[in-house]
Amino acid sequence: MKKEYSVIVEKTAYPVLFSDEKEALLAAKAAGRAVLGLWNAEYPENIPAEIPYLVEDEAQLTEEFLERLVRRFLNLPWIIAKTRRLRIREFIPGDWERISAFFGNYPRRALGQIFIDGECPAAFVDEWAFLSYIRVQYPFYEYGIWAVEETENHELIGGCGFWDGEMGETEIGYWIFPAFQRRGYAKEAVQAVLAYARYLGKIPIYAQIREENLPSRKLAEKVQFILLPEQSQSRKLRYRYVPYY
Repeated sequence: MKKEYSVIVEKTAYPVLFSDEKEALLAAKAAGRAVLGLWNAEYPENIPAEIPYLVEDEAQLTEEFLERLVRRFLNLPWIIAKTRRLRIREFIPGDWERISAFFGNYPRRALGQIFIDGECPAAFVDEWAFLSYIRVQYPFYEYGIWAVEETENHELIGGCGFWDGEMGETEIGYWIFPAFQRRGYAKEAVQAVLAYARYLGKIPIYAQIREENLPSRKLAEKVQFILLPEQSQSRKLRYRYVPYY
């Protein structure tokens, strides 16, 4: 089976080959086209590992799904949310220069204090890790750490997102570049990400904040995180967000 879809992204049409035929998919991919495999568990060999996107039923192919596939194929960001001043979007390879310039200014031992006092996300340790994160995290989980971009100038100003913690709980983190701090961007970004977490059902959501980090504690309280009574001995306070319905 072979079927062609035409997907409009930023006013340009891009072809997508949808097929369960190994040779057709590999040929289209080699020709620089976006491809999508139809997965059949009885014949897994029909879809090689080189094909990054699979579905089990054609009914899954919504306009949103296909646009997201093409955007990632073109290294264009998928937009998670828009606020009055910000876009929350997926990171793309072109963001690495800006990211490395920021994280490179901090000694490795201090990086954990930047991202809501948690561990430095492995995605930002080096370029290989960053590109691997983009390639694997977003398509597989459809959530993660995203770019925070100022809408007016399309300038990357930080990051915000959530992930599955060690205990299986959803954890949130963020950072804003120093030049853009004290403008309310962090609160705006966190509120947008929390709304997306509610949409995905990834709640409750937790944050770990050092006791002395008053700005982060105040922000958590402003967006309705609640301080939990049980705390570890590492001087980290644990907050939980459970939205009111």
